[in-house]
Amino acid sequence: MLYLLRHGQTEWNSTGVFRGRKDIPLSEEGKVQAELSARALKDAGIKKIYSSPLKRALETAEAVSKIIGIEPVVLEGLTDLNFGLWEGQTLEWVKQNYKDEYYMYRNHPENCSIPGGESLPECFNRVAKLIENVLSENDIEKLPVLIVTHRVILKMAFLWVLSLPLSRFWHFQLDTCSITSFKIRDGMNILTRFNDTCHLENLRFGKIDF
Repeated sequence: MLYLLRHGQTEWNSTGVFRGRKDIPLSEEGKVQAELSARALKDAGIKKIYSSPLKRALETAEAVSKIIGIEPVVLEGLTDLNFGLWEGQTLEWVKQNYKDEYYMYRNHPENCSIPGGESLPECFNRVAKLIENVLSENDIEKLPVLIVTHRVILKMAFLWVLSLPLSRFWHFQLDTCSITSFKIRDGMNILTRFNDTCHLENLRFGKIDF
């Protein structure tokens, strides 16, 4: 089984600020989300944890690590999309100052390059290669693996695992600390759980798909 966990909330998530490579830690709410996610994954039989090196993902991975007793392996390839000139800026600011580029981002991600940053096709290619390596290095059918990373990276992983085109990038939602899983069997990748936030339902603050 392959498990995908998005990191918990940060102050920039909740205020609509692009994060990218900025190393933003979890907010207090995010730490609670991470703890609840760890409890939700306690009995999943996970044998290896891979994490982005950025604090918000690594703190989430470490919360799971404390519960199941496995240290996370940090992979640079799981680092968030380089949002270039958009990093540290609000969504509304980007919409006003980069109208054409934002239009492409929202409507034609397969042709989108972030000003001063990374193109979405470049990001897809690096994530596809990383996921392929993870699958080849681990017997996923017998030894479940968890990947903890960022929304964009998880979207790329989701598309690759299900052989979907990059044009479908916006066709699904991934909230903070949501859990997605795939069963890998006989060469087939089967979606078994998607954007699951049931473990967060009793929180006073909502999930965020940003």
